[in-house]
Parts: sequence; C-alpha cells; structure tokens
Amino acid sequence: MVYDSHYFLAISIPDQLKLWVKEQQQQLLQLSKLSYKHHVDFADFHITIKFLGPASIQKKQRMINQLQQLKNNESFHLSIGSIGHFGSPTQPRVLWLRVALNNHLIDLFQQIESITEKIGFPKENKFYQPHITLVKKWRTGHLDQQDWNRMNKQINEKQLLTVDTFKLYQIEPNEKPMYKSIQKFKLL
Repeated sequence: MVYDSHYFLAISIPDQLKLWVKEQQQQLLQLSKLSYKHHVDFADFHITIKFLGPASIQKKQRMINQLQQLKNNESFHLSIGSIGHFGSPTQPRVLWLRVALNNHLIDLFQQIESITEKIGFPKENKFYQPHITLVKKWRTGHLDQQDWNRMNKQINEKQLLTVDTFKLYQIEPNEKPMYKSIQKFKLL
C-alpha cells in the first residue's frame, strides 16, 4: 500500500489571532529561562483535533468523504489563554496556550474520533487537551514556581475564536510553513 504523507485535523486560526499568539510566544520566551529547538512558525499555529499519522491516498479520501457528511454541527466559540505545558514543570518539553474545552468542541472531537476510527485510524488513548503549541523540544534551562507565576501573569487576557470550519493538514517537515491545508470542512 502506498502512503501519501502524514496528516492531522485541526482548527485554523485567523491571522489577527496568530499575531497575538506570536506576541505571547515571544514574551514568554523572554520571561523564561528555557531554550527550545523548535519555535512554531506564525503560519503553523493551529488547534489540533486529531493527529492521523500516515495514510494511503484511498484511506485519506474515504475519511474526507465521511467528514463532509458531518451533521448537526454549528459554529461555536473557543476561549484561548493561560500557559500550559507537557512534560515536567521544571523542564517542559512543550509550552502551549490553553484552549478551553466546551461541549461543542467535545462533540466535534468525538464525531471525528468515531469516523476516523471506523476508517482505521487509531483511537486516542489520552485525554483530549486542546491547545496552541508555542515551542517544543526542550533544550536547556529550568523553571521554578516564580517563573511560572511570571509567565501566567504575562497572559492577562483571553482571546475568543469563532470556529466555523476545521481542516485536514498535510505535514511537510522540511518546509516552512510545515503544515499545508489540503481540505476544508464547513460546520453547518
């Protein structure tokens, strides 16, 4: 079987909100004592719904056809703000902005999970934590509670995002930006 590439489904972020996210990324890095190998590019900011991994062209097309049939979904709002992390709080491997989980997003995630699982994509084994990744692949430095307090104080406002679509992205690791939108799905 021929595999086309690696894919994921995500909510895109408008440029105006990306500017705010980029500003938070830069200010947080100035406040922290951490160094990271990968700073997410402005064009690549997004909210992942489901990482799919590799897929054959046929499997990808079956998924697209099924996702275009999603029903009873309407646009909704997401609140974005506060800093979060994956990994140790003293040496977090990923820093991100929290996206508040709400019933609309949970419902969309569950519908997508059901469709993709039936097509043969593995089901998520962990709790869904929506976020916008800022930096990843920790290199050096340590954080203490004062550092976290300073960083959390930095993000003193929430941003609101209206979600009326989600997209299928192809990962192109040697390109900038490295995420290419290949299919858009409209929420009714």
